[in-house]
Order: sequence, then C-alpha cells, then structure tokens
Amino acid sequence: MYIVDNLREDPILVNSNIDLALSAFDSRKLKTMFISMNLIRLLCVVLISSAAMLACSKSETKSSLPANGVAPAQLTGLLQHYQGLGEHRSGTATDQATAHWLLSELTNRGIEAKLQAWPLNVFNLKESQLRTDSESFSNFPFWYPLATGPAGIRAPLVLTDSAENGDLAGAIALIRLPPDQFEFHYDVAPILQSAVDKGALAAVMIMNHPMKAVSAQNANQPWHQQALPLPALIASEADAESLLSLAVNKTDVRLIINGDSRPGEAMNVIGKIDRGSDRWLIISTPVSGWFEVTNERGPGIALWFPDYLFGPYIP
Repeated sequence: MYIVDNLREDPILVNSNIDLALSAFDSRKLKTMFISMNLIRLLCVVLISSAAMLACSKSETKSSLPANGVAPAQLTGLLQHYQGLGEHRSGTATDQATAHWLLSELTNRGIEAKLQAWPLNVFNLKESQLRTDSESFSNFPFWYPLATGPAGIRAPLVLTDSAENGDLAGAIALIRLPPDQFEFHYDVAPILQSAVDKGALAAVMIMNHPMKAVSAQNANQPWHQQALPLPALIASEADAESLLSLAVNKTDVRLIINGDSRPGEAMNVIGKIDRGSDRWLIISTPVSGWFEVTNERGPGIALWFPDYLFGPYIP
C-alpha cells in the first residue's frame, strides 16, 4: 500500500500502520484517491494484473464505525468473501468477480466508482501433474505456460543444470537451483532454452523455499504474455530427494500442463472522494495473486476500504 500527497516531493510508504501515516495529513482538506491494484501490474508487467482506484468527498461519506475506526466483524466478513471467491490470477473469472465485488462495495457506500478494463492474454490452467505410475508430486507451471494437452508428456527424467552439456534428447530435464538460492522472479527462460537446445521435451525445476513448498514464480519479459520455449513445472524442495533418485535412474515420469491461452481482460476499480481540495491522497493495494492469497492481500484490502481508513477522520 502507498499514500501519495501531490504537494510532497516524497511519497509516504505505508506497510501496516495507516493511522500513523495519516497523521502527516489533514484528511478533511485533501481530495482522496484510493487505488486497489494487482501486484503484477505494480511490478510493471512481470505478469500483467488488474487494479482498482477510489476517490471521495467530505460531504458524501460519514463514518458509522467505532471511535477507533475498526469494525472487526465487518473486516473479517470482507476477507472471508475475498477468500471464498477463489484463486485470484489476473484476468480469470475470479479476478473479474473480485473487481465487480469491489466496485459494488464502493457504490453501496455512495461512492462514485467505475471499472477500467485492459487487455491481456489469460492462461486458463485446468490441471498440472507430475507423476510416475505410483507417485505424484506437488507442482505448478512456470508462467507463461506452454501447454502439453491433457495427455501430457511421458519421458525419462534426467538430471541437468545450466552449465551441463549432456544430451537430453527425448527426456524431461530435472534442474535444481543451488540450495542457498531463493527467488520470486527467477529468470528460468535461458535455462529452459538450453534444455531445448539439448533436445529436452519438457523440464522440471526444484525451487528453494523457506517452507519447502512449491513457490510460484512471476514471469520475466518477454515471457509474461507468451509461452515459454517448452513445458516446465516448478517442484518443491520437499520432493527433491525423490525426484533426484528418479533422475539418477532415468525413470519415466508424466508431465501435464493442461490448459488454453486466450485473449482476455483484467479490470481496475476506480473511485473518487472529492473533498474540494487541490491536494490528493492516494491509497493503493494489490488485489490479485497466484492463489487465494488472502494472507498476502487481505491486510491491504481491509485497509483500503474507506470505512476503516476515514472512520476516525470524518465528523
């Protein structure tokens, strides 16, 4: 979340304590703009995403919250609804439903609000699998995915890395990052291209994570809107020993990325609270993410709502 006063040279960055940040302003004298944005867009098309924006006026909005501005049951309900919508990847049906929900929450408060649609390619992931005949492994595709179709690819799993020149013809390459390397934006494309050049049909990369979980990776240009050079899955560090054993023995595995790519659109939500001032207060928060992401997006969404933010400041 960030707040920007257009008369200041330096934006005020807010992590959690919104009341402390607002102490720098007299909110009654500011025009206010709230922007709820998708993280992917904030990262400059790392994965494209949607955003939402709001602005309002002193005479239009009255607070019915307790003196401290916090209504726990209401905020809990908002976050439970957000969680219940599903996985919030940009441009998906859930992402669009989220935008319409935020819009209705604003208009129901008497706030002028609108949707701003913008185009992007959307990959509709139906399923991804990484398995042998007897065992399945946690996984998630690298983005933007190259689909395999529902049957997937069955081939020997063969260990390789970016410095190795071994022949991978007809194999699924298994790539492991150094154990101390942890990334959110790992540029996997050069390694995948190297695997393609060596004849690999697909690839699996074991990504490090503090919880040894599957760590979804934001796409790097130019792959944020076009398919990677071969089908590729992220595997968890928790499965590293099993996968390495399979690769040593060149055991057959099946890799599936079943889905389709289509032109679509994501949506920003824009609203205004105009207090008649020539100064602006801008508030934003991401609303999209790889999965349900309520623990990541929830605090910002809760703080973004004007009920919480302006309850203590509007007479």
